[in-house]
Parts: sequence; C-alpha cells; structure tokens
Amino acid sequence: MKKPFLIQLLTLVLFSFHGSFAAEAINPGFTFQGLYEEGDTPFNGTIRLKFSLWDAEEDGNQIGSSQTLDDIGVVDGVFTVVLNASDEYGENAFNGEDRWLQVEECLDVECTSSEIYSPRQGLRAIPYAYYAATSPWMGLTGVPEGFADGVDNTGDSLWEGEEAGPIHSANKVGIGSATPHHQLRIAGGPTWTTNGWAGA
Repeated sequence: MKKPFLIQLLTLVLFSFHGSFAAEAINPGFTFQGLYEEGDTPFNGTIRLKFSLWDAEEDGNQIGSSQTLDDIGVVDGVFTVVLNASDEYGENAFNGEDRWLQVEECLDVECTSSEIYSPRQGLRAIPYAYYAATSPWMGLTGVPEGFADGVDNTGDSLWEGEEAGPIHSANKVGIGSATPHHQLRIAGGPTWTTNGWAGA
C-alpha cells in the first residue's frame, strides 16, 4: 500500500515577502514536502493528490476549496508541491488560529473517489508568516501613538522638548528657541543660514 508521510513543511512566503513594504502582493503559497512509499520501499513515478485545509484535526470545517494536483513527480519516495499559490484556501485562511492539512490520494480521474490519509497534518509557525504581514492594527500590541495609519505623525515636528532644549520644526533646528526661522538657531548665539553663520 502506498502512503505519504509528511517530512517537512516549508514556505514560499519568505522568498516573496513584499507585503506592506511594497506594492506587490504577497504570494500566499507554501511548500509541502512528503515521503511516499509502497510498502517499505520508496516510490518512483507520479501520483495525484488532493489537499484541503481544516480548522480541526478531526471533523471540523473545511477552509476554502480543495486543491487537486496531477502528475506529482516522486523520486526516491520524495515529492514536493506548492499549495495555496492562488489563494485556494482564502485570504483569511491563516488568521492565527490552528489549521490542519488533509491529504487524499485520488483513485479516479475526477478524484471523486479518494483515500484519505490520517491523521491530518498540523500547520505550524512558518505558514503564518503570511498572516504576520497582513495583521490588522487592532491585533498588534505596542503600536506607537499616531502610527495607526503607518506613518509616525504624532505632533507636527520630528522632535519634541522644552524650549531650552533642541527643537526640530519644519526642517529647522532651534536650541533655546521654540520657533527657529533658519536651518540652525541658537538662542543668544549665532544662526546658521544658507549663506553661512550670521551673528557670530
């Protein structure tokens, strides 16, 4: 009897992690690698498998749609497939809650009959890297005040402090001056302008 065993779970997310840092969307696909044997002998050839995502190790609810892959190459018992590359499991599939992957071997061309391999495979931390790049602000902790829109715009200046200390305002720096009108203004001292020091 042929039977696949999970030996490794990787992800393509880490190699295409553009997310909120670029206009490109994150590739939600992740790699499933398994060992497929016939008896105790590693299998060589092609297989047809169906994969589905679930919210429980047994029974439970299916997440998204099933994904059937044809002509999966197996060499010395090892096969590798990319799952969820087109968001088959849905954009909210990995929302931080536990997920399990069900693997079935198709017994006919349409995969209307299949052999389900048990138990389902629990998905661990790496596939959730996708969720980490898309988490809503409400799910994060330690977000600086005024940063909810992704821009640190707390106040109207880069620096805040007492008048006696350095103050940055409208790209101008004042030391002992709350409203510097030049690039650098030192209260009671010289002022740096576009023409050099003045009042030195």
